[in-house]
Amino acid sequence: MTESNPRTAVFVLPALQLGGAERHVVLLAQHLDPRRWRSRVVTFRDGPYGDELRSSGIPVDLVPEPAGAGGVLRTAAAIRGHLHRHRPAVVSAQHFAADLPVRMALLQHRAMAGGRVPYVVWKHTYGHIGHRGARERALEKALGGLVNGYAAVCYTQVTYLRDQLELPTGKMEVVQNSLPATTPGDGRAALRAALPAEPPGPVAVVVGALRADKGHRDLLEAWRDVARHVPEASLVIVGDGPERAELEALTREAGLDQVHFLGARVDAPLLAAGADVFVLASYNIECFPYAVLEAMAGGVPVVATATGGLAEMVDHGVTGLLVPPRAPRALGRALVEVLGSPSRASELGAGGRRRLVEAFPFDRWVSEVNEIYDAWSVPPGRRT
Repeated sequence: MTESNPRTAVFVLPALQLGGAERHVVLLAQHLDPRRWRSRVVTFRDGPYGDELRSSGIPVDLVPEPAGAGGVLRTAAAIRGHLHRHRPAVVSAQHFAADLPVRMALLQHRAMAGGRVPYVVWKHTYGHIGHRGARERALEKALGGLVNGYAAVCYTQVTYLRDQLELPTGKMEVVQNSLPATTPGDGRAALRAALPAEPPGPVAVVVGALRADKGHRDLLEAWRDVARHVPEASLVIVGDGPERAELEALTREAGLDQVHFLGARVDAPLLAAGADVFVLASYNIECFPYAVLEAMAGGVPVVATATGGLAEMVDHGVTGLLVPPRAPRALGRALVEVLGSPSRASELGAGGRRRLVEAFPFDRWVSEVNEIYDAWSVPPGRRT
């Protein structure tokens, strides 16, 4: 394969707003070998990551969002138009909202053009809330034959994907997420600039959508203990979502003056890298979050629940501390242990950065994703 004749890889996702799966697409599109691949991104809604992709020279195509009666079919038809126009060697999707119209588009493409486009589905969950798991099982039973491979981002997912979603293990590959072990700037300065006043003591940062399974209510309950034992400590909550108003009300009712809600921020990686401790209290769905990797890159210790892939990321007692999910008292004790001892925090933070470099090296991630796309794509010289 020469540099002048790369094949096309199309990545489909619902939005280019801030989020882990969205960050994953950006990294994939940017790091497929340009001598072999030409990346394109198809999305329903533009956002901050769209600007980053375009600045990297990666085209972003907008298609109608699948809303209302017939919405999925309209979106599928628009995606099929891109398949016909760009003739990709492989297509991949993230999120169920993108997965369904892509599979419909692949069916249309096969019926109208007689071609079969290899399809890779990235999975970012190890559990589901409510009806979502049943919905995905139904999709797999009906259209699973269109999928060449399922890519998971942590080993913990495999049991869930096999036993709950009933996916064939022979089609699964695991590539743990990674990031370069660098910090994009002065994280501490970014935190000071984001807060209404200079923090009086150590700062804990949490980054994530403000929805129930992220465990922010448990974190606020745990913070009551932190406020008693380390009263000068601050908690910075980065992210937005349906629970924000209720969480802010709980904070006011508890009199937690040193808790700050910053909303969704494009500089979230920098804020995480500037913390004294990074905390994540999730109790469902969490796999291999980039926010934890960003903290590790900045040498920040991590206190997290031992759920999903978090136990693969955090080496308990060496790079951070793990506690059971839905256990606010244990979470509070762990935070007090780290926030109350700068030397302990420094030791754990250095261990986290070392673990990122040694256990999840970014160059290995780049190599592995290139191998996946080579293995699951149309070989050079063949047309779809």
